[in-house]
Amino acid sequence: ILSFTGIMSFTATTSQTITTNGIIITGPLQFNGVAGVWQNQDAFTSTNTVTLIRGTWDCSLATTKVAGFVSSSGFARVWALGNTLFEVTSSTGAVIGTPTGQTVTTGGSSKIKFSGVTGATPFSAQSFTYDDVEFSGGNSTLTMGQGHFRDLLVTNPGTGTLTLSGTPFFRN
Repeated sequence: ILSFTGIMSFTATTSQTITTNGIIITGPLQFNGVAGVWQNQDAFTSTNTVTLIRGTWDCSLATTKVAGFVSSSGFARVWALGNTLFEVTSSTGAVIGTPTGQTVTTGGSSKIKFSGVTGATPFSAQSFTYDDVEFSGGNSTLTMGQGHFRDLLVTNPGTGTLTLSGTPFFRN
């Protein structure tokens, strides 16, 4: 466990790789670099929020597990999912900001999974195209927005309710 509690900021203007070797990151993390690219080389786990401000976070090679994910800066940024699992585990959820400057790429079989998330707005999808979204447990409002999705899977919804708002489009 990397128990640094301050904000860890990755800044770059070129391609970089991230290898955690099983270390869990506990403090907030941000990616911020014009033309910077950060690619996870192995399983990536953070028990805090990860924020993509500028650049590309490429999660396409390995499973990524975060407490929350925010990408709403308005600057040029890419969230590359490939064909992997991206899991969100807290009420921070995943907030994808306005389409201004944002790109989401998938490989056709990626999955965004919300595990036991409670609270408001765990997923603000905006108008991007995603593969699968799974909601497992919790009591929350799932804001799908204008997003395009292949599948939405709801498993073990818990004792609460799952409310879909917005006008999502499902391909299957």
